[in-house]
Amino acid sequence: MPRLVELPPGEWEHAARLARDVEFDLVERIAIVAGVGFTAYALPFDPGQIETFSVFARYLGQFLTAVPVLLLVVGPFMLRRARRGLDQVIAARRQTLAKESNHESSVGKP
Repeated sequence: MPRLVELPPGEWEHAARLARDVEFDLVERIAIVAGVGFTAYALPFDPGQIETFSVFARYLGQFLTAVPVLLLVVGPFMLRRARRGLDQVIAARRQTLAKESNHESSVGKP
């Protein structure tokens, strides 16, 4: 997350956690459901595998096939949510700093 450098290094872990906790928006939710559906549809299934491989081997093969596809299809939307969350964290920090700065400058004046 390139924008993380806008925060002090001591706050990076907390900011990243807050960014990941942001709710998915409608576009991200639809894209994730569609991506999982597409991946499930696109997984190869050969009836000949039933006789050749054990159940565990078939499921393991499908899992190992699905993971990279899910990373490519759904991953960008997960990253989008994290970036959007980080933008919110940075904006909130700037707003807090601006309020503190305004408060300190008004306290010193008669």
